[in-house]
Amino acid sequence: MRSKALVGKRVSVYTDRKVSHDAQGVTTHDWCKRADADVVADFEDLGVSAIKVNTFDRPDLGSWLTEDRAEEWDTIAWAKVDRAWRSMRDGLNFMHWAEDHRKRVVFVDDGLEFDYRNGRKKGDFQSAVSDMFMLLLSMFAQIEGERFIQRSLDAHGVLKNTDRWAGGAAPFGFAIVDHPSGGRRLAKDADQQEVLHKLAGLFVNNGWSYSRLAGWLNDSGVLSNQAAARQKGGKSVSTRPWQDVTVKRLLTSPATQGLKVVNMQPDPEKRQKWVDTDYQVATDPTTGEPIRMADATFDAETWAKIQARVAERTIAPRRRTEWTNRIAGIVACDCGAAFSRSPGGGEDYYYYRCSRGRGHACKGRTVRNDILDSAVRDFFLEGHLASRAVTHRRWVPGSDRSEEYEQVQESIRAMRRNSEKGYYKGDEAEYEAKMDALIAKREQIESEGIVAKGQYVTEDTGKTWGDLFRESEDWAVVQKAITDAGIRLIIEGTYPLIVRVDDPSERDGIPYFSVEMERRKSDSRSQSGRVWQAITDDPGATDKALAERLGVTAVTVGRWRRKMPATPVEPTRKWNAWLEPHPVGPEMGDTSTLVA
Repeated sequence: MRSKALVGKRVSVYTDRKVSHDAQGVTTHDWCKRADADVVADFEDLGVSAIKVNTFDRPDLGSWLTEDRAEEWDTIAWAKVDRAWRSMRDGLNFMHWAEDHRKRVVFVDDGLEFDYRNGRKKGDFQSAVSDMFMLLLSMFAQIEGERFIQRSLDAHGVLKNTDRWAGGAAPFGFAIVDHPSGGRRLAKDADQQEVLHKLAGLFVNNGWSYSRLAGWLNDSGVLSNQAAARQKGGKSVSTRPWQDVTVKRLLTSPATQGLKVVNMQPDPEKRQKWVDTDYQVATDPTTGEPIRMADATFDAETWAKIQARVAERTIAPRRRTEWTNRIAGIVACDCGAAFSRSPGGGEDYYYYRCSRGRGHACKGRTVRNDILDSAVRDFFLEGHLASRAVTHRRWVPGSDRSEEYEQVQESIRAMRRNSEKGYYKGDEAEYEAKMDALIAKREQIESEGIVAKGQYVTEDTGKTWGDLFRESEDWAVVQKAITDAGIRLIIEGTYPLIVRVDDPSERDGIPYFSVEMERRKSDSRSQSGRVWQAITDDPGATDKALAERLGVTAVTVGRWRRKMPATPVEPTRKWNAWLEPHPVGPEMGDTSTLVA
């Protein structure tokens, strides 16, 4: 039965002038003719590095190594081992796979053939020798590959400080040409230079954004430098290779001006997060001047205009707003979450709200800052805590006197043993005095506690809460005193504001206080407040006239006019306090138990 063979070609770098892959094809096809094997397919991994890509991940070969297609062939042939892999690990993995799937592996020029179609025979000395040679050739291929890498790194290190091109795709706007002194260099590409100048005009003069410029390039069918290199190598190319970040890089990179950029992004974290590129321009080691690879694309004046336009479009990172939460640690929602300041607003005008997790905050738990701040102050100045002494909770750390206690015990036992055996040489009075002192110290330690736990102790500061609020000019001092005393104000309702006082020293009941607002007072600092005030001052004016005066729409004025009561009501505020039996709270709006 004739074999069904796959024959392979692979080269790391593929160009139109390269013919080594054709020579590999001739070698493997000639072997198939001699071995009476039918060629099922030729797989070609051209431009694929065996150092970087293992056997199973190759673009063409990998599709034949799947479980679905492995049954279509039984033999695979390469010209040499180094055409298959350049890693001993990759070689062992593939050979194990071939043995498990009963395949024949042939390296024609190396004279090696591994036939696992009928399984491995036990005691087959010839197979063991072939395995050894395969490993040796794989090792030499790996060593050769590592030497390629080292030579490339050495060459790049030397060329880094010269105007010769080390390799890779040329920057957009330039082409790779022969250098007069040998090697390669860059020169302007006329077509891409025209695109760059058109791009700069649209960016500077017409004010186009990076996204719009990227869309224009993609719609015009212009390939980026990387896409053009892939297309030249016969690889697939994205239909829209340009993005806003690549356009910005093109307009800011010194490489666009013909300078040699040696490391466009040294920081991998910045590269991963798409932070603006850090360009490092190579300099001449003797003169310190930047190394120029080709003539500049733009003159100095045009380049300066481009960079100025880039700076205008660069949005500074948003600075974190440092808010001072005056009620932190003092006020909380009845759900258990803290009350915090809402985003937005200004320094003097904002809201407090329930801060439970996003989407789960209690509805209706929003209070204007001036209402809540004044309510808290009024409660401590006029409420039932106004005349109470301010206490301070201080943490007393614990102690462990076990070692000291054991030493005293051992001293007592030693003195008794010495006295009983006649070793003690002092008189009896001296012995009794020493023993009494040791016993007294032992009793003192026992009374104070051999192991004392840490605890808070409450200390009187000598001031009442009313005194503290009237005398203190620093709110942070007041805030710390309230939190140290363990007092918390729990919001149970808003408009009217219903607050329960959680005081550790309260045992007889739960105190409450409220601030009842008949309607919200308009605030001239907000747009709604200005509209409200304008309607109140000039009720006969039309919506359009007021809108033009205030700089808002007539719809806004009309909406607020409909909300206003027919008879103007002056905003009034009543501050009340009451005490409810523990643990029942007041009904909303119930004032039957008000205490003056």
